[in-house]
Amino acid sequence: MEKKKRITVYKNLNDPHLEQVRTYARMTPQERWEEYLKMRKLFFELGGSPVQATQRISIIKPTWM
Repeated sequence: MEKKKRITVYKNLNDPHLEQVRTYARMTPQERWEEYLKMRKLFFELGGSPVQATQRISIIKPTWM
């Protein structure tokens, strides 16, 4: 069962960062990896999957030769 998210009001702009650092410090590496995969999935759902560009090297004769 997942906890309901609550709205938190911070007094300092650095507080959200410190809270996140403390949260991740308490997690095990496996929990952090699962959280990373969850956030990565959400990121790709919001912005779309990245385009895989093909990389090629083209060697052509210059026009001045």
